[in-house]
Amino acid sequence: MSDEYDTTEHVEHTDTGYSIRVECKRGTGTNDRDTVRAEAKVESLDEVSGVREEMVDEVESALLELRSFDPDAELEDDNE
Repeated sequence: MSDEYDTTEHVEHTDTGYSIRVECKRGTGTNDRDTVRAEAKVESLDEVSGVREEMVDEVESALLELRSFDPDAELEDDNE
């Protein structure tokens, strides 16, 4: 994951297995901040690592997609 992201990973043991949460934040400004969260449940501890890696990849992809979206650019295009 890129250094410009603040990533939090949390794994919790539950009665039915394990709950995994990956949250990634980008930006610090009020109007320039994105947060993406992924959650999953698995039955065994062996599954945690693989699922966690997939979740981090998905979260990173989602943040890159959000970053490429610029509503101000669309407004400028409409004004031309």
